[in-house]
Amino acid sequence: MKNILNPEILHKNLILLSIFIATYEFSKDIIITRPQDLFITGFDDAEITISPDYKKHVLSRNKSPLYASLDWFKEQSAIDQNDIQIFEEIKNTRNEAVHEMMTIIKNGPSKKFEQALKNLTTLLYKIEKWWFVEIEFPIIADRYPTITDPKEAFPGTMLLVKIIQEIALGDENERNRIYEEFIKKTSTNKQTST
Repeated sequence: MKNILNPEILHKNLILLSIFIATYEFSKDIIITRPQDLFITGFDDAEITISPDYKKHVLSRNKSPLYASLDWFKEQSAIDQNDIQIFEEIKNTRNEAVHEMMTIIKNGPSKKFEQALKNLTTLLYKIEKWWFVEIEFPIIADRYPTITDPKEAFPGTMLLVKIIQEIALGDENERNRIYEEFIKKTSTNKQTST
């Protein structure tokens, strides 16, 4: 009960679990939707039309769209079998976090949760980096006139994940510094554009 009643410990445990679960769900969405995006054939009344080829080339690989998409990324050489095994361990840790949340909050998250979050962030970066270099940049390179080597670019989705994790998991001084920098940049941009 000491961990639950101590506001500082409770806050830290809840934040770590929340960030881990949110990053997992965000990553899952990215993994599924990236291959799907390649098969969009149109939009009709806010509905996306997807080619039957998506089912043939991606979904036919596994009953789970998540694992079918991971297998598709593996075939594209974006990830390897070891990455899929790491993802399986991450998923098991996520399931434990969701189903045993009160026990974890009471006892505190083990180092396993911190490691799973690092592994998940690394895997998502690998996928997003491949996606940007191989798919996105070749199609819309003119939108990125300052990028001479796409392999050196940092994907925008990963910047968002990094900032969220730094703000949520950093100490109070670091959170305030990041927020103040953001406010300063935002107000500078508004002044420049007017």
